[in-house]
Amino acid sequence: MSLPFIVRNHLPKAPVITEIFWQPPPLRWVKCNSNGASKGNPDPSACGGIFRDSQANNLGCFASNLGVSDAFFAELIGAITAIGIAQRR
Repeated sequence: MSLPFIVRNHLPKAPVITEIFWQPPPLRWVKCNSNGASKGNPDPSACGGIFRDSQANNLGCFASNLGVSDAFFAELIGAITAIGIAQRR
């Protein structure tokens, strides 16, 4: 006598998708959105950012290949780079 072979699927929950809208800064202000990412921990990573005015005009942007690092380092360098560019301008 053979027993039935029972397989149960344990599917993960579907991700929740949340739409995010960019909000412009107040009149005569400049906004910088920056980000950093790493393929792994550690693995190849990069950061970048964009500066925009209250009319969403692109005032400048940056991107940097950071080599092998982690996501925290990539985010941190993105923020530091954005602050440095803003201070110089």
